[in-house]
Amino acid sequence: MNIQLINVGFENFVVANKIISVSNAGSSPVKRQIKAAKEKGFYIDLTEGRRTNTIIFSENGGGDLILIAVAPQPQTIKSRINKTKEENRLLNEASSIEREGYIVH
Repeated sequence: MNIQLINVGFENFVVANKIISVSNAGSSPVKRQIKAAKEKGFYIDLTEGRRTNTIIFSENGGGDLILIAVAPQPQTIKSRINKTKEENRLLNEASSIEREGYIVH
């Protein structure tokens, strides 16, 4: 299994394969989810003291929902996820070509 990490700011990283959703932190439903996650101990603050702009909904492998607070805007996180997926796709293509006996420079 290839683990892909997403930079969520301040040299903090999240496993891309575990991300379920990227949401704006300001909406009322998300605020309720934050409160519940804090009560259960499933809230991680990676803002380094900055304003929370985005909440990443992730899974912990045990079926629990983890909420991760980050400072970058949702669109920034989304573009980082897309960039990581594209880089991974290109690496897989290169790997496939090498397995078929072609030389990649």
